[in-house]
Amino acid sequence: MLISLALSLLASTSITPPRLIDAPLSQVASPADSATILYQRARRTLDGGEIRAALPLFDRVWMEYRTSAEAPKALYWKAFALYRRGGSEDLATAERMLELLDAWYPEASSQGDGAALLVRVRGRLGSANRACGAEMQASAITTLNEAARSSARDAAAAAQRALADTGPCAEPLREQAVKVLGKVGGIEAETTLVRIARDNQRTEVGYAALSWIGEHATSRSYALLRDLGRTSTDNRTVERVIGAMSRIDAPWVVEDLRAIAKRSTAPASARDYAEHTLAQRSKSR
Repeated sequence: MLISLALSLLASTSITPPRLIDAPLSQVASPADSATILYQRARRTLDGGEIRAALPLFDRVWMEYRTSAEAPKALYWKAFALYRRGGSEDLATAERMLELLDAWYPEASSQGDGAALLVRVRGRLGSANRACGAEMQASAITTLNEAARSSARDAAAAAQRALADTGPCAEPLREQAVKVLGKVGGIEAETTLVRIARDNQRTEVGYAALSWIGEHATSRSYALLRDLGRTSTDNRTVERVIGAMSRIDAPWVVEDLRAIAKRSTAPASARDYAEHTLAQRSKSR
């Protein structure tokens, strides 16, 4: 899914890497240094008000140095530059960049700022967030992120308060709270996220909680994965369950995957995914 998202982004933004007029960075610096040099050049260009010139530089950072520390920063600052420019196509591209930031770099320091910016971008695009007050939502997310930077205790308390808000306009804040609580970790956080995933199916908050459980599954949370795999009719939920199970090396997982593949009420694409996962496990042994 992430690959298709990236390909659609590249196709829709018509990115053309600029022609270098000096020696390639790879000839004068290590990959990490090259990413830093290029990122700093992009930031200086943006700070100088040259948005159009800065955009392809940010693209080169995240495309050519995907695993560098600067890649998520480049995604964020390109989105910020497009948001500041403000055209409808700019805002649509900014939204996709921030979605990539969240999907590819969930642990990046810029992820929290990206979540707040995404709310503002979607507000300008005229989504439901506008009716809820995009600036108010973004401000709440920023406050949550500041608490998360303070201490684990403050982060957990702020996230729990945000998750308790079930109002119609609280969804972006609750989704970010799941990510903050996931970074805190621990038994209490896991218990809360299991509850959120179970009680908020077919919502972005529930998907976010389930994604965290998939990355950090224990015997306590695996019971939820098994239950959802056997009962859920939501394709996104079952695919996340299968993805989580594929990362667990235990004999009972094979039986649970087989149960999903054979379950007639499971979405067809999810059953195919389960069969593919079983085949891959068989080849690797």
